[in-house]
Amino acid sequence: MTSKKIFNRIEDGKYSDFDDLEKDFTQMCKNAQIYNEEPSLIHEDSIVLQSVFTNARQKSIDWKEEKRRRRRRRRRWKKKKPKGKGRRK
Repeated sequence: MTSKKIFNRIEDGKYSDFDDLEKDFTQMCKNAQIYNEEPSLIHEDSIVLQSVFTNARQKSIDWKEEKRRRRRRRRRWKKKKPKGKGRRK
């Protein structure tokens, strides 16, 4: 797997979900680590890239979960919200 293949798949809309993209990205990083010796810049950069990708993915998941929680709280609040006292005479 190469970054060019990943970019092309993104542009062509071939990823059905983020998990597929993550699998390819992880494979690309693993390949870089397997085929380049440990002290090499490519090997080290692939570790950093994989870490950045994983952290960004986790932040995205955390952000989405927080957004859902807030939405649920608002819905509950709207349900509990007292209705108007009626018309004044």
